[in-house]
Amino acid sequence: MKAKMIAGHELTPGKTVKDHIHVEGTELHVPHVLLCGEQPGPTVLITAGIHNAEYVGIQACVELGAELQPEKTVGTIVILKVLNRPAFENRAGSLGLSDGKNLNRVFPGNPNGTEMERLAWAITKEVYPKVDYYIDLHSGDDFEALTPYVYYAGKAAQEVTEVSRKMAEQVDVPYMVRSMVSSGGAYNYAASKGIASILLERGGMGAWTSEEVNSDKRDVRNILSSLDMYQ
Repeated sequence: MKAKMIAGHELTPGKTVKDHIHVEGTELHVPHVLLCGEQPGPTVLITAGIHNAEYVGIQACVELGAELQPEKTVGTIVILKVLNRPAFENRAGSLGLSDGKNLNRVFPGNPNGTEMERLAWAITKEVYPKVDYYIDLHSGDDFEALTPYVYYAGKAAQEVTEVSRKMAEQVDVPYMVRSMVSSGGAYNYAASKGIASILLERGGMGAWTSEEVNSDKRDVRNILSSLDMYQ
């Protein structure tokens, strides 16, 4: 398997890289884990912290980054643990500190725009072109309680929609929703570019439990297994 470039890193089989993506024109650095499997295959992106007060997915990504093993991986797993890190560290709700914008409303972003627009642009340009599948982990905001459910991309090419639905069917939640939005959101925009995508909602109210985090991790592993990407 030839080395591939993701977020400026040349990956080789069996190698794990832990680093940050710098967002040009800002002081933002997005922490990431890149797991390159020992066997060649597709690439999956897993994100959390698009809304920085949604902690279940963030903790799940932190733990998955430590637990997933390259020797069990087929292809490449890209984990962005918390996209809006400064707002996360300042407990600033789910909006950008400098511009007050909702990151999940500005994709694909703007390289000359505000902080959140530049962040969205960096992800769409640095990561999306390398990705085949996308799992975006969310919760209710710090003022929202919700019943767990999963969205799958429903306004995209037929094949993308079908694969997105199959990914969503692996998730252990009471409700599955077909999203008919194609822009603004990270996973919606990804689907419009040919990436099969889902958004999982679990938890809320500015809290998380080990049970919720373990459920997120189990769902992610089930999806990876269904894609023949993890043993």
